Amino acid sequence: MPLFGPPNIEKLKAKRNIKNLIKALDYADSPQIQRDAALALCEIADPITVPLLMNFLSHSDPAVRASAADALGRLRASQAISALEPLIEDPDEGVRGKAIFSLARLGHSRAEDLLLSALQDDSQANRLQAIQTLHALRSSKAIKPLVALLEEENEDIVTASGRALYVMDEKLTLGELGVVMEKGSQRQRLHAIDVIGSFRKSEEAMDKLIQALKTDEDELVRKAAARKMGIIGGQKAIDALGDVSRTDPSEAVRELASDQCKGLLWEQMSDMLKSGNL
Repeated sequence: MPLFGPPNIEKLKAKRNIKNLIKALDYADSPQIQRDAALALCEIADPITVPLLMNFLSHSDPAVRASAADALGRLRASQAISALEPLIEDPDEGVRGKAIFSLARLGHSRAEDLLLSALQDDSQANRLQAIQTLHALRSSKAIKPLVALLEEENEDIVTASGRALYVMDEKLTLGELGVVMEKGSQRQRLHAIDVIGSFRKSEEAMDKLIQALKTDEDELVRKAAARKMGIIGGQKAIDALGDVSRTDPSEAVRELASDQCKGLLWEQMSDMLKSGNL
């Protein structure tokens, strides 16, 4: 009968007892204890364990591979880049995601390209994380692919893409959105209106909304433009909404444009009264 029982991985992890966790990796009586020890070492992510964490990247358990990839990214272990690269093609979506985003953390020369590739990953979680990382990087290379995602059925993907586009280069983003307004599907144009409307101080954005209001063949798109212009306001919006309230072929669009125009005029008058200019 052994004098000592199996190692208590939770206690060792709580005490950050790296030495005994490493010993537990060789505990032959329990593969589960070996696995838990590996995961604990990944969670602790101490710099002295970097070589060990790199070995874990080839572990048979995808949870260990994913945790090791994440730990190496958190440690900014640049020496792990070449070991992380093969995991981009890992069959497990969790491993692929952690590998890609750790490489981005490590400033990998192909980080942007890897993230752009992840926009097409089978895993929605990986796609969302790719969008959020590109958002943080403000990658101009991401503008066109993110605009393309406005076509997606998944609203989380569309919303995240729109938020990311808002922080990108304004001129490039509005240029790509302008192409969508000319050639995109109805769904894509409607989402493009939302993003264009986020650039509230941009004259170019207002011009694109006015163009959509006056020329788009789809009533829903014209309505969406009218609503955005009613939110943004300004004399350009008032003038364009006033015109459309009289000339649009759709009664529903005319009524909406009229309501938005009246609301803006009322706000304008209220501001003038408050400032004593009326």
